[in-house]
Amino acid sequence: MTQGRSSHIGVGCIIELYTGLVIDHVVYSNFCLGCALGPQPQDERYTDWLATHECQRNIECNSGRMEVEAALTMFQRSWAKHGLRYTTVLSDGDIRTFHALSEAEVYGFIQIDKKDCINHVHKRMDAALRNLVAKKKAQGTITAANASTLNDGAAACVLMTRQAADRLGVKPIARIVGFGDAAVEPVHFSIAPAYAMPKVLKAAGLKIEDVSMFEINEAFSSVVLCNMKHLKLDHSKVNIHGGAVSLGHPIGMSGARITGRMAMHLQPGQYGLAGICNGGGGASAILIQKLHTRESERSLPVLTLYTKHPCPLCDVAKDQLRELLPRVHLVEVDIEKPGNEAWRQCYRHDIPVFHLNGQFLMKHKANPHLLEERLAALASAS
Repeated sequence: MTQGRSSHIGVGCIIELYTGLVIDHVVYSNFCLGCALGPQPQDERYTDWLATHECQRNIECNSGRMEVEAALTMFQRSWAKHGLRYTTVLSDGDIRTFHALSEAEVYGFIQIDKKDCINHVHKRMDAALRNLVAKKKAQGTITAANASTLNDGAAACVLMTRQAADRLGVKPIARIVGFGDAAVEPVHFSIAPAYAMPKVLKAAGLKIEDVSMFEINEAFSSVVLCNMKHLKLDHSKVNIHGGAVSLGHPIGMSGARITGRMAMHLQPGQYGLAGICNGGGGASAILIQKLHTRESERSLPVLTLYTKHPCPLCDVAKDQLRELLPRVHLVEVDIEKPGNEAWRQCYRHDIPVFHLNGQFLMKHKANPHLLEERLAALASAS
């Protein structure tokens, strides 16, 4: 973004209702008022840098205009995407509508040129969720915010008998203890796993308290919540690595995904129980027990850094984590390289982004204390 339009009006936090994107006005002020990568005010180089830097031109404008510039960015995207004449901006509980095309002269827009000085644009999903909940139907519990998305994905599990494993010389990581099915009236489909899962436990001679991890497929969040309530499950044991609402719901892969997830994350000797609706009021459940730990799990935890080159912020983040890096295997993923388009789409405004063993850890900056806590948790669990 190298050009912008600005006004003398301050509106606080800007939200585009159609996409739920929120621009933090503090962050956007950094974009308008100065390059975040420049020296800090206490630095002796700051005065000379500020006098010559392109962003200094923006400071001469009145203070509130950067928020409306953000709003105009929202307007332009809405026009292109929805063919709309205007959009809505929320500010501290007030709703204001700006007819930016026809009333530009009213707000005193100033045309300015800028260097590329974007720090970060925050996406505050909690604001989007609140907006969606407010639009739900009376007495309804399912909205776009708590339903899964249909997206591409795949999962696979290799199954074989113990005799086949011995013949091939492979070491199974888990065994199937039991499985079963149950059904209810189709209108009550969401509660069906709560009938299938106890059947499997009873056949295996186990109780709910004997299970270390539960996976319940969540086409809707309400499915998991009602089964947790019915079975009185410990919330800390259910879908602890994310469910279909957060990860997505590719048709046909859910069973392999939730079973494989338990097989990977259980500790030897622990039991995991998975339940899934299978249509028409039916449900299936499977109980597995972890047998052995994969060789790869005995190696150092993998810390993945999504970055690009050059990335001064990423270099700073790595320097802040330097004392912890010997305890992890650091893998850097350049989001600008061919083949990494999906990562670029996800993280182009957020780098540096860190994952630990494939799970999101932190973004925008390094948090050594958080990484230390997660490494300690991994060590205690092994």
